[in-house]
Amino acid sequence: MAPSGARIRGPFARLSVRADDLPRLTVALETRATERDKERGLIREIEVGEGGFDDRFLLVAKRPAPASKALARRAARKAISDAFNRLEMRRLEIHRSEVATTLPAEELRPERCLEMLEVLSTVARELEQVELDVRVLRGERRAIRGDLGRARCAYCHADVTGEEPDLVACESCSTVAHEDCWIELGHCPVLGCKGERPERARAS
Repeated sequence: MAPSGARIRGPFARLSVRADDLPRLTVALETRATERDKERGLIREIEVGEGGFDDRFLLVAKRPAPASKALARRAARKAISDAFNRLEMRRLEIHRSEVATTLPAEELRPERCLEMLEVLSTVARELEQVELDVRVLRGERRAIRGDLGRARCAYCHADVTGEEPDLVACESCSTVAHEDCWIELGHCPVLGCKGERPERARAS
């Protein structure tokens, strides 16, 4: 994930955070109008199988499979729900390299802007990650999503399978990296995470 930003164009402001390898997905609140459009076949949505989430949100993706895979994680759905609750927004745009929302420029107060960018960063972080069974840590941890949804090291971006003997995970956010990568950087590679200690394999 990269730095966030805000742009004002006329009466509207667009807030966005940069990210890597996200599914293309639009999330909007369900309305009577969207219900009618679905009945008429004008909108084709995806569903994730969680009633409250599916009923509340309209989920539209040109490629449903990657979007559905990203939303299969409960933490990703919670991050999206929390974003709509806290920011009172109507639409969230998720592209391959950013998470963004648009709001009236008059609502873009400095303290509000910081809160919104922080919330969008949480959404991006959760959608960037996949579950990974890490053998040396004896269980599931989280990994940054790479090409085609494959897991990768959060620092060097090399693909990982979970079978590597040199994997560690951040004690704060559970994100996986190579031990040498962690040592080189000195802290968790995930933007916004303050983790400074890695979880290492236990001695037999």
